[in-house]
Amino acid sequence: PGFTAEVVTDTMGNIVVYRVESLLAMANAARLYLVLRVFKERVLAGLPIRFTIAKFSSVDFGWTFACKHLLVGWGAVANLSLLWFSFICVSGYGLRVFEFSACQLPTTEAPSCSLQNASRWSLPGTDEFDAHDPDMLRINAVLWCFFITSTSVGYGDFYAKTHGGRTVTVVVTFVGIAFTALLTAALTNALVWSSAESKALLIAERERAKLR
Repeated sequence: PGFTAEVVTDTMGNIVVYRVESLLAMANAARLYLVLRVFKERVLAGLPIRFTIAKFSSVDFGWTFACKHLLVGWGAVANLSLLWFSFICVSGYGLRVFEFSACQLPTTEAPSCSLQNASRWSLPGTDEFDAHDPDMLRINAVLWCFFITSTSVGYGDFYAKTHGGRTVTVVVTFVGIAFTALLTAALTNALVWSSAESKALLIAERERAKLR
């Protein structure tokens, strides 16, 4: 609070001005990885005396085991959906920071904002176009963009125009494909008969065969 500064960058021939406090806030959001420890403990909380079991069975109840345990039952679908949505929200915040130029703020004092390529952006091989409309960078629009991107649909109604935004989009694409595959695996695993259900079904089939 009370500190602000502007960083002028030239990205693909376009002038983009970043506010330092926005960049620092985005970097601070990366600390959410600390929540993953709590998430791991929550996943493994239902396993009694797991530390004793790990000592005698030589099984590491770490991230790998937690991820495998995460993909069991219908709870896996809810957990993966929550992780996916959380990742999209954090990434969407990063995209907004990179794609929004401070030149669109009335309080910006950077002299570079008076240049034409600060308001009229262009990409190699394309015509000039206006910088992102602030309405296009609303959180609902960004979440829509990343959901469509992470499922590899990609309508093209919104796309990144800066190096930072494109980097975030590439990461979201690969992670989103992984989440899609894991969610599909979780649904498949939840729909497979358990051993108890298979035995019960076999007994029912035998009893029905006796009645014929």
